[in-house]
Amino acid sequence: ATLEALGNIGSNAAIEPISNTYERYPFARIMAIEALGKIGGNSVQIFLVKKFKEALTVQNADGVYLFALLDAMGIVGDDETLEILLANYENIKEHLRNVLLHEMVQIIERCNLEFQFDDKVKDDLLHALRSDNQHIQLSAAKGLVQFEDRDVTKALLLSLGISEELDFVVIVQMSG
Repeated sequence: ATLEALGNIGSNAAIEPISNTYERYPFARIMAIEALGKIGGNSVQIFLVKKFKEALTVQNADGVYLFALLDAMGIVGDDETLEILLANYENIKEHLRNVLLHEMVQIIERCNLEFQFDDKVKDDLLHALRSDNQHIQLSAAKGLVQFEDRDVTKALLLSLGISEELDFVVIVQMSG
């Protein structure tokens, strides 16, 4: 509860105590990551990237832990974070890949970056469009609109009716 409160307050003065709690109490790591993600800033970004890289070196890293890291990185990340996520794209599998794509789209939007996904990502975006999470679906649609491809157009049209927000993105993009 204390970590959540410190994150909600959002003071940079809380970064060091939260980071210390992360190191000292393994059971509190996910809450510490979430709190740091709420605070943001360069030192938080560096901390999260470091922990993400460390997690990827461990075989069978905990999925919930990786989810928390990806989520926080999507909130505070910038173009450098995006490059790190792309460099480690192949290391993230299954459902976490959908989360990774969502966080990448969040960074691209928040930082207003000019970015084109590689063709190799298209199939993963199509898969993410069928996720049961509306945030992931929306990010997948936003990532897919750059592809002028018959399969993408079909998938986007079939996604109409999932949510009003997704419909808006698809209709605006398809009308162009």
